[in-house]
Amino acid sequence: MLIISENTGSRNLKNKLISRRSFLERAAFAGLSSTASIGGAVGYTCHIEPKWIQVERLTVKLPNLPDAFEDMRIAQISDLHADDFITPKDVAIAVSIINELQPSLVVVTGDYVTRESAQAFPIAEVLSRIKAPLGCFLVLGNHEYWGNVEEIVEAFDYYSLTLLRNRNQPIEKDGNRIWIAGIDDVLEKRHNLRKALENVPANETVILLAHEPDIADQVASDERVTLQLSGHSHGGQVRIPFWGAPILPPLGRKYPWGLNQVKQMQVYTNRGLGMVSFGLPISVRLNCRPEVTILTLKRSRL
Repeated sequence: MLIISENTGSRNLKNKLISRRSFLERAAFAGLSSTASIGGAVGYTCHIEPKWIQVERLTVKLPNLPDAFEDMRIAQISDLHADDFITPKDVAIAVSIINELQPSLVVVTGDYVTRESAQAFPIAEVLSRIKAPLGCFLVLGNHEYWGNVEEIVEAFDYYSLTLLRNRNQPIEKDGNRIWIAGIDDVLEKRHNLRKALENVPANETVILLAHEPDIADQVASDERVTLQLSGHSHGGQVRIPFWGAPILPPLGRKYPWGLNQVKQMQVYTNRGLGMVSFGLPISVRLNCRPEVTILTLKRSRL
């Protein structure tokens, strides 16, 4: 009995040691797997998705669109946020994509830098490479005013980029005409919609550029504007399935991404190319890839 008891105890002790070792091995494997998963997730959200540009294509139907502008394609980029992470080389990739798609007209809807205004000259040089027969038009965003806005404007002037600060410009083609208007930044209270639409006749098509999308509720009060193009929200940068974006900026919460109808007007919000950190030590994108938009204009038929 004693022998049996001793053998049983030894066997139990051996089993306990094996079980403990197995547990420790499994725990170590799980820990390494978790670490690898976390590392992979950080790598993806910080380095892969932020550089993975998506081309969004959509058709927008506008009333009173002149026949000459039927099927006209507009390319839009926004929120470049040049800094240590998003460089002029990254923006040049987006410009190359635009040029390969050969749009008739290109718009850039603000936030060219994050804080460093010195980035404006290299970014402006890259934007000057855009090729579009009907022109390239820009508006300012709030981040321009958080740096040296005049240095940024000087860079645009140097490279002959068309900046719309509460003004408009007609676009003519085959004897027909539409208008591109732009308002200055809304968050910094530099916008003037009345001035931006000055001298635009009634019943003519106006496409308005506005950095912050939620100004659409006010813009839609003027029936001349049938399409507003905006950025600012970055689509939230992080979009959680079945929930959406947990963080959205002021004036970018009501129409934070995609195409929305506001009275007779439509507003499209581009997700941007760059990122901000929202006060965190890192900047990330998740389920919200950077975007080049191609909008094809059609006349709505009643």
